[in-house]
Amino acid sequence: MIPLPVFWKKDLKQSAGAGGRLGPAMQRSLDQAAARLEVKLTKANTATYHAAMKRTAKAFGVKGPKAITDKTALAGIAARSKISAASIVNTQATRMAALVAQHGSRSAAQPSYDEWAKGQQARIAQFEAGQTANNAHRDFVAQNTLEGTERAVPFDAQCISCQDAIAAGAVPIGTLPEMPLHVNCVHSVVATYTMPQDPTTLWFGA
Repeated sequence: MIPLPVFWKKDLKQSAGAGGRLGPAMQRSLDQAAARLEVKLTKANTATYHAAMKRTAKAFGVKGPKAITDKTALAGIAARSKISAASIVNTQATRMAALVAQHGSRSAAQPSYDEWAKGQQARIAQFEAGQTANNAHRDFVAQNTLEGTERAVPFDAQCISCQDAIAAGAVPIGTLPEMPLHVNCVHSVVATYTMPQDPTTLWFGA
């Protein structure tokens, strides 16, 4: 699991303005919390990316990389983690600020916030892992000239947003949209590649 920031346990009176808008002091606190979360997300997402590349290498019968060392791949992971961290922190803080405005104080708002936040960590971890694994697949396809097919799985989980991808079945690699398509999405992309003459020359993030 990815530990989430706990900045909302401070006094949030300054964030409980009209309509739950965040004040300058709170925004600075958010920026700091997002920076800390960015570090944690980058570490977790790099590990997920590495694991995805090792699984792909194993499917080709070769040894996976000891670490992800490709600078472009690492920069992509870091950039996506930064965007995710800012989005996560702002969503959580805006929710808390609105609850403080509604209930009149942080202590009164805390139970409602805790109930809302209870499932956040698992949902965020699932989404980040799925998105990062998909990015690893896309990067692998972009770096290696391979033919094959891809499909969205599992078939028995019908998110409304994912129905078209599921119904498409096996399609040429690069056809499906990036998955997961939404928070709580359980779908991912599985690819079947045509085996190259020398799999040891493939790019696996190192």
